[in-house]
Amino acid sequence: MKFVCDTMLARVARWLRIIGVEAEYYGVIDDDLLIEKRPKDAILLTRDRELADRAEAQPCYFVRSTKIWDQLKEIAGRFGINIDWENILSLCPNCGTDLEPAEKSQVRGLVPPFVYATIEQFYRCPSCGKIFWEATHTRGMKRILERTFGRKRRGDEG
Repeated sequence: MKFVCDTMLARVARWLRIIGVEAEYYGVIDDDLLIEKRPKDAILLTRDRELADRAEAQPCYFVRSTKIWDQLKEIAGRFGINIDWENILSLCPNCGTDLEPAEKSQVRGLVPPFVYATIEQFYRCPSCGKIFWEATHTRGMKRILERTFGRKRRGDEG
């Protein structure tokens, strides 16, 4: 399933990518250009009622929730998106491209020295070039998603 998010749902696009869902975001653009650029197989997600009601914007889904976490739950529920917890952060949150493993030697000078000294596994986006690694920020994102979608972590059973 593929989505295009309008300007009002930029953060949703980023979080959809984090959970492994294809989501395009074109920045602040005119509605007509958004409709024109959208791939034909993509569902337009919007908080703009006028845009959602336009025939040429179909298929389109009007997101009713106003808070980011509620929006993610609403979209996941509406479209039957099941989170693959083992593959969270497999897409670049910035552009949606599949991340590729990067050799540690390839990221020297591209990441902070402390990160280089303490992290062994890195990932690189072949499209935008951004470098990623798992640390406290990624564990924090996973905790947010677990709370949002109700997944219990190991040791929380009972």
